[in-house]
Amino acid sequence: MNETILPHPANDPAKVSYSKEAMEELDAQIKANLAIPLKTFPLCTEEGRKAFLHQLYWVGYDALFEGVSHVWNSLIAPRAYRCTLMGVHSGAGGAGKAALYNTLKQFIAEALDTLQLIPPIENYENLEAWHNASMATYVDEERDLQVVIAKYETILSGTPATEIQT
Repeated sequence: MNETILPHPANDPAKVSYSKEAMEELDAQIKANLAIPLKTFPLCTEEGRKAFLHQLYWVGYDALFEGVSHVWNSLIAPRAYRCTLMGVHSGAGGAGKAALYNTLKQFIAEALDTLQLIPPIENYENLEAWHNASMATYVDEERDLQVVIAKYETILSGTPATEIQT
């Protein structure tokens, strides 16, 4: 079995072993999660819009045109007017489909801004304390991401940003 040995943080003598098969399985799981087409999310419900935005965040800018296409195709007439309102409500600006593009691009940027750095291990007396602090940053990130998703879900539903409760 091919194994890669990765050193533990802070030059701890403990070694973590990952088999090639385990790494390939992890890669396959990540690709499967990223491969969920955005068009499969129903935008007629709050849950569908939130799931769509979460997936758009995970895939990122590479899925921007796919996201714009799905939202555009899900809108009832007058689509360009509704998209312009999304641009106004989000503050991203634009008119028609460009406003929708600007809004989703701004969503991705705001969602990425929720990412936090893991604290340096040197600031903690042991690995467990550092681990707990690192996990707390993930909890904070997810909380902040959910606020951004809720904001843009409301915008996609046609509600002005000024009426959003955060």
